[in-house]
Amino acid sequence: MVKTGTFLDERHSGLFLFVALQATFLFLTFGLKNPLLAFVLIGLLLAAPIVLFEPRWLLYVLVFYIAVLPSAGWGERYEVFHVFVDLRLVFLLLVAVFLSLWLRNLQEGKYQLPSSALNLFVAGFVVLAFLSLFYGLSRGNSPLVGNYDLYFIVLFTSFYLAKLLFPELPAVRRFALFLIAISTIASLEYIYLTLSQVSITDFLVKRVTTQQPHLAQVAMPLAMAFLFTERNWWRKGGYLLILALNLAMVVFSQQRALWVTIFLSFFMMTYFYNVRFGATLKNILNFLKISSIILIGIVLFVVILQEILHINIFVTVYARLMTLQSVTEDISYFERFTEIDLALKDWQHSPWFGMGLGATHIRAFQHRDVFGLDNSYAFVLWKMGLIGLCFFLAIYGTGLWRMYQNFRLSKAVQEKLLWAAFVTALVGLLIIAYTNLSIVRYRFNIIWLIMIGLADRFYHRYNSEKGHA
Repeated sequence: MVKTGTFLDERHSGLFLFVALQATFLFLTFGLKNPLLAFVLIGLLLAAPIVLFEPRWLLYVLVFYIAVLPSAGWGERYEVFHVFVDLRLVFLLLVAVFLSLWLRNLQEGKYQLPSSALNLFVAGFVVLAFLSLFYGLSRGNSPLVGNYDLYFIVLFTSFYLAKLLFPELPAVRRFALFLIAISTIASLEYIYLTLSQVSITDFLVKRVTTQQPHLAQVAMPLAMAFLFTERNWWRKGGYLLILALNLAMVVFSQQRALWVTIFLSFFMMTYFYNVRFGATLKNILNFLKISSIILIGIVLFVVILQEILHINIFVTVYARLMTLQSVTEDISYFERFTEIDLALKDWQHSPWFGMGLGATHIRAFQHRDVFGLDNSYAFVLWKMGLIGLCFFLAIYGTGLWRMYQNFRLSKAVQEKLLWAAFVTALVGLLIIAYTNLSIVRYRFNIIWLIMIGLADRFYHRYNSEKGHA
C-alpha cells in the first residue's frame, strides 16, 4: 500500500516546527523588544508538555532554582550576584508541581496518598500556621511579617510531593545525586564569591554570608555514601573532589555550628559504614582507623588549599574558633540571646498558642530585624506556642526516626548508606537550627521535607516487606 501522507507527515514535520519556532521567535522579539525574553518564553512553551505530565522534572527545576541562586536579602550585598531567588516564583513553581501531579493522577486514575502519622503532623502544622496567622492579626501583629512567616511553613507541603513522586529507590538515588550536584555548583559559586572579596592586604579571610553552605550538610553525607560503595576509582576520585569543594565552602562560610556538624558528619558516616551489619570489635577498629585517615585528609586539604590560594585559612579558622572560649562575651551571642529572651518573655503571655505569626519583638539592636530569632525552636515556640512546637518537633523527630529505621530494615549496602546519609544530614540540621532559622524559615524547607517524605514512604514499604517475609 502506498502511503499518501499529509503536509505534516514525517518528511515535513521537522521543517514545519523549525519555521514555526522561528516565526514565533521573531513575533515575540518585535512584540516584547527583548530577544532573551522571547527565547525564554519559547523554551517554556516547548517544555510545557513535558513538565505538565512529568511533575518530577518540574520539582527538579524548583530545587535547582532555590539552591543555585542566592536570596535577594543576602545576595544583594555582593556585586558578583545579579540574579536572585524570587520567593513568589518559588511558590508558583511549587503550585505548578502540585497541579501537574494532580493532572497526571487524574489521567491515570490515582488519588490515594499512602497513610502515615507524618501526614497528619505536617498537615496539622500547616493548618495551625494559618490559624496562628489569623490569631496574630487579631492581636495586631504585622500582616506583612505574618504572611512571610506563613510562606515558609507552607513549603512544608513538599513532604507530600516526595511520597507521590519517588515510589522506587532508584529514583531516590537519582534525587540524592542531584542534591550532591547542585550543592557542588553552589560551592563553586561560594568559593568564587569568597575569593572575590579577598585582597592582598587582608590578614584574615572575609566572611561571606549566604544560606547556601547549609546545602553541604546534606550533600556531603550523601557523597560519602556513594563514595563508600563506589568501586570505580575514577568515580571515587570524582566524589572526593565533590567533598573537597563542599568542604571548602563550609570552611569559607565561617559558620561555627556548620563546622561542628560537618566534622560530626564525617565520623557518623564512617561509623554507619563500619557497623552497618553489626558493631563488632573489628568494625569499631576500622571505624577508628578510617576516622583518623579522614581527619588527616581534612588537615592536608586545608594546607593545600591555603598554599594554592595564598590566604590564611588556618589563622581564620583559629580566630573564629577562639570566640567559643569566651562565648558569653561574644557580641553576636549576646545579641541573639537578648532577642530570644525578649521574645520568650512575650510568649509567656500565651504559652499554648504563642504570640501568633507576624509577631515582632522589641528592637534591641538597630542593625538587626525584629521579626526573627536565631533559633528555630525558640521561633516556633514564640510564634506558635507549645502546640506548634509539638507539631514541629513531631515532624522532624519522626522523620529522623524513620530514616534510622530505614537504615536498620534495608538489606543492601547502598540502601543502608543512603539512609545513613539522611540520618547524618538531618542530625546536623537539627543541631544547626539552634543557631538560626534553617529548618523553619529557609526556602530549603522544600529539600528538608522532601527528605522526610522519602524516609516516611520507604519506612512503610520496608515494614510491609518485613510483615510479608
